[in-house]
Amino acid sequence: NTRQEAEAYRVDAFKTDHIKKNLSKPKMTVRKAYAKWQAEVWKVDGNLSDNTKRGWVGVYNKHILPLVGNSELQKIDSDKIQKYYNKLKQSGLTRKTIKNINQAFDALLKFCITKKLISSNPLDEVIIPKDSMKKRAEATRFADAITEKEYALVKPKLNGIFQYALQFVAESGIRPEEIALRHTD
Repeated sequence: NTRQEAEAYRVDAFKTDHIKKNLSKPKMTVRKAYAKWQAEVWKVDGNLSDNTKRGWVGVYNKHILPLVGNSELQKIDSDKIQKYYNKLKQSGLTRKTIKNINQAFDALLKFCITKKLISSNPLDEVIIPKDSMKKRAEATRFADAITEKEYALVKPKLNGIFQYALQFVAESGIRPEEIALRHTD
């Protein structure tokens, strides 16, 4: 019985000491983790291209640091990030832009996991908002924007390169903004 009590006392003392040590450590904020990540990963040649670094600095300064820069890493809330991404979507940002913001933030959080600064990535619970149906309709294929009847009416009136270009666009499903034809083509 004395042996069990001694072991229980030792375990309890260890837990108490461990808790005190962790409470006395300064908390790592997102801003400090970002600086650490830059110093350890960004400074090494070949890890990130200069364009990626420039883009991510902009993303961090405009979106991530104002939102959670002073927050403790362990207290980053996936609900807060989700609400922010939804707000960005409602303000007119595209899904692709929000994905780029998420990618930059995700890279930092993965670094923090490898450094054992956090145990899990809160972005795993965040869903990037989709573009609205109207936005998707604007980016739809040209073939969906013109009926077969309209195509049949226009096709004989075109000649040369325009006839072939229209036929290519209508039958390939390419979006109009993807066409990069010049008269010399």
